[in-house]
Amino acid sequence: MNNFKLRLDSPYDNYYNGEASYLSLPGVEGRLGILVNHVDIIIQLSSGMIHVTSNNNIDSYFISEGYFIMKNNEASVICNKIVLVDDNFNVDNEIADIKKIIDSTSNNNTKDVAVNNLSFLQKLKEE
Repeated sequence: MNNFKLRLDSPYDNYYNGEASYLSLPGVEGRLGILVNHVDIIIQLSSGMIHVTSNNNIDSYFISEGYFIMKNNEASVICNKIVLVDDNFNVDNEIADIKKIIDSTSNNNTKDVAVNNLSFLQKLKEE
């Protein structure tokens, strides 16, 4: 078996649930590469890019801080925010949309969420 099971989850959605042959992660102590049959491990993640290799394809995601767990050849990435970074994703458009929400809302809860999302996307733009 050349793959391990992988899930990418936030409290709001599952972003990936399948198999992977390689995973590159932003650990707080540096980047980490995961292959099949990696030793069981729990790692704290910093915000940054995750790269998932499966069937010779590479999918990239930007994540907020979170945790990575590998146990019995099953891996999970758990974090508050995950964005699939593909050809359809335009960070500048997303930032502009969030700034419109911040400028137009009087609801403090909505504004707080939008400011948090703006900070997340600005980190992605720096990546």
